[in-house]
Amino acid sequence: MQMASAVGFEVLRGVSWHTDIKLRAVVEALIGWALGRPKPKPKPKLEPPGWELDAAVQRRSRHQDGPDGSG
Repeated sequence: MQMASAVGFEVLRGVSWHTDIKLRAVVEALIGWALGRPKPKPKPKLEPPGWELDAAVQRRSRHQDGPDGSG
């Protein structure tokens, strides 16, 4: 899925907020994943940022598409 850089930043910021993980750490995990590094092991009671990232992109996609799919 492609999105504008401003929208991407909003998604990353939302992931940081929802996971209570610093934005820097979320971005580091995303870059590591893009470079083929293994996902970091989650800390107890914390989901890896990747799970929330997937959910945030899906939420944003539904929001952009609108209920009638008009975008």
